[in-house]
Amino acid sequence: MKNKINITLFYKAITIYCFIVIALLAFAGCEKSENSNEKDLYLFAKVENAIEYSSVVAVKLMIRDKMGNDVELARGDWKDNGFAISLPKINRNNYGESNLPLLPSVIYDNLNTITTNNRNARNRIPEFRGVDKEGNKIAEFVPRKIDEDGNMVWVQFNYVDSDVIISGYIEAGTIVLDYIDEETGSMSNWIWENKTIYLIDYEEGWNASSHSSFQSSSGETIQKYSTIPTSSNLKWYARDDL
Repeated sequence: MKNKINITLFYKAITIYCFIVIALLAFAGCEKSENSNEKDLYLFAKVENAIEYSSVVAVKLMIRDKMGNDVELARGDWKDNGFAISLPKINRNNYGESNLPLLPSVIYDNLNTITTNNRNARNRIPEFRGVDKEGNKIAEFVPRKIDEDGNMVWVQFNYVDSDVIISGYIEAGTIVLDYIDEETGSMSNWIWENKTIYLIDYEEGWNASSHSSFQSSSGETIQKYSTIPTSSNLKWYARDDL
Protein backbone atom coordinates (compact mmCIF):
# COMPACT_ATOMS: atom_id res chain seq x y z
CA MET A 1 0.00 0.00 0.00
CA LYS A 2 2.81 2.33 0.89
CA ASN A 3 4.56 1.59 -2.40
CA LYS A 4 1.34 2.31 -4.28
CA ILE A 5 1.04 5.71 -2.59
CA ASN A 6 4.67 6.53 -3.39
CA ILE A 7 4.18 5.63 -7.06
CA THR A 8 1.05 7.80 -7.22
CA LEU A 9 2.90 10.75 -5.68
CA PHE A 10 5.78 10.20 -8.12
CA TYR A 11 3.51 10.42 -11.16
CA LYS A 12 1.76 13.48 -9.75
CA ALA A 13 5.16 15.16 -9.27
CA ILE A 14 6.14 14.31 -12.85
CA THR A 15 2.85 15.73 -14.14
CA ILE A 16 3.29 18.97 -12.19
CA TYR A 17 6.89 19.27 -13.42
CA CYS A 18 5.79 18.85 -17.05
CA PHE A 19 3.15 21.56 -16.64
CA ILE A 20 5.75 23.92 -15.18
CA VAL A 21 8.19 23.26 -18.04
CA ILE A 22 5.46 23.79 -20.65
CA ALA A 23 4.38 27.03 -18.98
CA LEU A 24 7.95 28.32 -18.87
CA LEU A 25 8.51 27.46 -22.54
CA ALA A 26 5.26 29.16 -23.50
CA PHE A 27 6.25 32.28 -21.55
CA ALA A 28 9.65 32.33 -23.20
CA GLY A 29 8.04 31.92 -26.61
CA CYS A 30 5.66 34.81 -25.98
CA GLU A 31 8.51 37.00 -24.73
CA LYS A 32 10.57 36.19 -27.80
CA SER A 33 7.61 36.94 -30.05
CA GLU A 34 7.00 40.26 -28.33
CA ASN A 35 10.67 41.18 -28.66
CA SER A 36 10.69 40.24 -32.33
CA ASN A 37 7.84 42.70 -32.91
CA GLU A 38 9.72 45.53 -31.22
CA LYS A 39 10.43 48.15 -33.89
CA ASP A 40 12.61 50.53 -31.91
CA LEU A 41 16.26 50.27 -32.96
CA TYR A 42 19.27 51.41 -30.97
CA LEU A 43 22.36 52.36 -32.96
CA PHE A 44 25.94 52.71 -31.79
CA ALA A 45 27.94 54.61 -34.42
CA LYS A 46 31.69 55.17 -34.43
CA VAL A 47 32.48 57.97 -36.89
CA GLU A 48 35.60 57.91 -39.07
CA ASN A 49 37.71 61.08 -38.81
CA ALA A 50 35.65 62.02 -35.75
CA ILE A 51 38.32 64.46 -34.56
CA GLU A 52 37.28 66.74 -37.43
CA TYR A 53 33.86 67.12 -35.80
CA SER A 54 34.79 68.01 -32.23
CA SER A 55 32.26 70.88 -32.27
CA VAL A 56 29.39 68.38 -32.64
CA VAL A 57 27.53 67.93 -29.34
CA ALA A 58 24.58 65.83 -30.51
CA VAL A 59 23.21 63.93 -33.49
CA LYS A 60 19.56 64.42 -34.44
CA LEU A 61 17.43 61.88 -36.28
CA MET A 62 15.47 63.96 -38.80
CA ILE A 63 12.77 63.38 -41.41
CA ARG A 64 10.81 65.82 -43.56
CA ASP A 65 7.07 66.20 -43.57
CA LYS A 66 4.87 66.80 -46.63
CA MET A 67 5.40 70.56 -46.33
CA GLY A 68 9.17 70.15 -46.49
CA ASN A 69 9.64 70.96 -42.80
CA ASP A 70 12.26 69.13 -40.77
CA VAL A 71 10.89 66.95 -37.96
CA GLU A 72 13.17 65.75 -35.17
CA LEU A 73 12.38 62.17 -34.13
CA ALA A 74 15.23 61.59 -31.66
CA ARG A 75 18.69 62.72 -30.66
CA GLY A 76 21.80 61.17 -29.16
CA ASP A 77 24.81 62.71 -27.42
CA TRP A 78 28.14 62.89 -29.23
CA LYS A 79 30.86 61.12 -27.25
CA ASP A 80 33.70 58.62 -27.68
CA ASN A 81 34.15 59.68 -31.32
CA GLY A 82 30.61 58.85 -32.30
CA PHE A 83 27.02 58.72 -31.12
CA ALA A 84 24.35 56.40 -29.78
CA ILE A 85 20.75 57.02 -30.79
CA SER A 86 17.41 55.26 -30.54
CA LEU A 87 15.37 55.05 -33.75
CA PRO A 88 11.77 55.20 -32.49
CA LYS A 89 8.56 53.86 -33.90
CA ILE A 90 6.78 56.30 -36.21
CA ASN A 91 3.07 56.71 -35.59
CA ARG A 92 1.49 57.49 -38.95
CA ASN A 93 -1.35 59.28 -37.17
CA ASN A 94 1.13 61.81 -35.77
CA TYR A 95 2.53 62.80 -39.16
CA GLY A 96 -0.27 62.08 -41.57
CA GLU A 97 -0.34 59.29 -44.12
CA SER A 98 0.78 61.51 -46.99
CA ASN A 99 3.97 62.35 -45.08
CA LEU A 100 5.22 58.84 -45.76
CA PRO A 101 5.64 58.63 -49.56
CA LEU A 102 5.20 55.47 -51.56
CA LEU A 103 8.25 53.40 -52.31
CA PRO A 104 10.17 54.80 -55.32
CA SER A 105 7.83 55.16 -58.29
CA VAL A 106 10.43 53.48 -60.51
CA ILE A 107 9.36 50.20 -58.87
CA TYR A 108 5.73 50.71 -59.87
CA ASP A 109 6.70 51.80 -63.36
CA ASN A 110 8.44 48.47 -63.99
CA LEU A 111 6.02 45.87 -62.66
CA ASN A 112 6.64 43.73 -65.73
CA THR A 113 10.09 42.87 -64.33
CA ILE A 114 9.57 43.69 -60.63
CA THR A 115 7.16 42.02 -58.23
CA THR A 116 5.94 43.39 -54.90
CA ASN A 117 3.39 42.02 -52.46
CA ASN A 118 2.42 45.44 -51.12
CA ARG A 119 1.97 48.36 -53.47
CA ASN A 120 0.71 50.55 -50.62
CA ALA A 121 3.90 50.37 -48.56
CA ARG A 122 5.30 53.76 -47.64
CA ASN A 123 8.75 54.64 -46.42
CA ARG A 124 10.81 57.49 -45.04
CA ILE A 125 14.59 57.95 -45.30
CA PRO A 126 16.06 59.74 -42.27
CA GLU A 127 19.01 62.09 -41.86
CA PHE A 128 21.54 61.74 -39.05
CA ARG A 129 22.41 65.39 -38.47
CA GLY A 130 25.36 66.43 -36.29
CA VAL A 131 24.76 69.79 -34.58
CA ASP A 132 26.77 72.13 -32.38
CA LYS A 133 25.64 73.58 -29.04
CA GLU A 134 23.68 76.32 -30.84
CA GLY A 135 21.82 73.71 -32.88
CA ASN A 136 23.61 74.52 -36.14
CA LYS A 137 24.17 71.66 -38.56
CA ILE A 138 27.84 70.67 -38.73
CA ALA A 139 27.65 67.44 -40.69
CA GLU A 140 25.38 64.68 -41.92
CA PHE A 141 26.55 61.19 -40.97
CA VAL A 142 25.96 58.22 -43.26
CA PRO A 143 26.71 54.49 -42.91
CA ARG A 144 28.80 52.32 -45.21
CA LYS A 145 29.89 48.68 -45.17
CA ILE A 146 32.73 46.70 -46.71
CA ASP A 147 31.53 43.90 -48.99
CA GLU A 148 33.13 40.51 -49.59
CA ASP A 149 35.32 41.98 -52.33
CA GLY A 150 36.69 44.70 -50.07
CA ASN A 151 34.65 47.47 -51.70
CA MET A 152 32.87 50.18 -49.74
CA VAL A 153 29.12 49.83 -50.19
CA TRP A 154 26.45 52.45 -49.62
CA VAL A 155 24.02 51.61 -46.79
CA GLN A 156 20.68 53.26 -46.18
CA PHE A 157 18.32 53.19 -43.21
CA ASN A 158 14.63 53.75 -43.76
CA TYR A 159 11.33 53.39 -41.97
CA VAL A 160 8.62 51.31 -43.65
CA ASP A 161 5.03 51.51 -42.45
CA SER A 162 4.13 47.92 -43.44
CA ASP A 163 5.85 44.71 -44.49
CA VAL A 164 6.85 44.60 -48.15
CA ILE A 165 8.86 42.30 -50.40
CA ILE A 166 10.34 43.63 -53.64
CA SER A 167 12.23 41.48 -56.12
CA GLY A 168 13.15 41.65 -59.77
CA TYR A 169 15.11 44.05 -61.92
CA ILE A 170 15.08 47.12 -64.11
CA GLU A 171 16.89 46.39 -67.33
CA ALA A 172 18.26 49.90 -67.74
CA GLY A 173 17.87 53.17 -65.96
CA THR A 174 18.94 56.19 -67.99
CA ILE A 175 19.73 59.56 -66.47
CA VAL A 176 20.59 62.52 -68.70
CA LEU A 177 22.34 65.40 -66.95
CA ASP A 178 23.07 68.73 -68.60
CA TYR A 179 26.13 70.62 -67.41
CA ILE A 180 28.31 73.50 -68.56
CA ASP A 181 31.95 72.82 -69.36
CA GLU A 182 33.92 75.39 -67.33
CA GLU A 183 36.69 75.64 -69.93
CA THR A 184 34.64 75.95 -73.11
CA GLY A 185 31.36 77.24 -71.67
CA SER A 186 29.45 74.76 -73.84
CA MET A 187 26.51 72.64 -72.70
CA SER A 188 27.11 68.90 -72.60
CA ASN A 189 25.07 65.79 -71.80
CA TRP A 190 26.09 62.86 -69.62
CA ILE A 191 24.13 59.64 -69.99
CA TRP A 192 24.32 56.89 -67.37
CA GLU A 193 22.76 53.47 -67.80
CA ASN A 194 22.75 50.42 -65.57
CA LYS A 195 20.79 47.36 -64.61
CA THR A 196 19.25 47.50 -61.13
CA ILE A 197 18.42 44.35 -59.15
CA TYR A 198 16.09 44.44 -56.15
CA LEU A 199 16.24 41.83 -53.36
CA ILE A 200 14.32 43.70 -50.67
CA ASP A 201 12.38 42.19 -47.78
CA TYR A 202 11.39 45.02 -45.45
CA GLU A 203 9.53 44.45 -42.19
CA GLU A 204 7.36 47.16 -40.68
CA GLY A 205 9.66 49.51 -38.78
CA TRP A 206 13.32 50.38 -39.27
CA ASN A 207 15.31 48.56 -41.93
CA ALA A 208 18.69 48.79 -43.60
CA SER A 209 19.71 47.96 -47.15
CA SER A 210 23.00 47.88 -49.01
CA HIS A 211 23.41 49.33 -52.49
CA SER A 212 26.41 47.91 -54.31
CA SER A 213 27.63 48.45 -57.86
CA PHE A 214 29.63 46.00 -59.93
CA GLN A 215 30.31 45.01 -63.51
CA SER A 216 28.90 41.78 -64.91
CA SER A 217 30.89 39.42 -67.13
CA SER A 218 29.27 41.09 -70.14
CA GLY A 219 30.57 44.48 -69.02
CA GLU A 220 27.29 46.05 -67.96
CA THR A 221 27.15 48.02 -64.72
CA ILE A 222 24.77 46.50 -62.19
CA GLN A 223 23.34 48.17 -59.10
CA LYS A 224 22.14 45.71 -56.45
CA TYR A 225 19.74 46.68 -53.64
CA SER A 226 19.63 44.09 -50.84
CA THR A 227 18.24 44.01 -47.31
CA ILE A 228 20.94 43.67 -44.63
CA PRO A 229 20.65 43.10 -40.85
CA THR A 230 20.32 46.37 -38.94
CA SER A 231 22.97 44.98 -36.58
CA SER A 232 25.55 44.84 -39.38
CA ASN A 233 29.06 46.09 -38.62
CA LEU A 234 28.95 49.50 -40.29
CA LYS A 235 31.40 52.33 -40.80
CA TRP A 236 30.02 55.84 -40.34
CA TYR A 237 31.31 58.89 -42.20
CA ALA A 238 30.42 62.52 -42.60
CA ARG A 239 28.91 62.83 -46.06
CA ASP A 240 31.48 65.47 -47.05
CA ASP A 241 34.28 62.97 -46.37
CA LEU A 242 33.04 60.55 -49.06
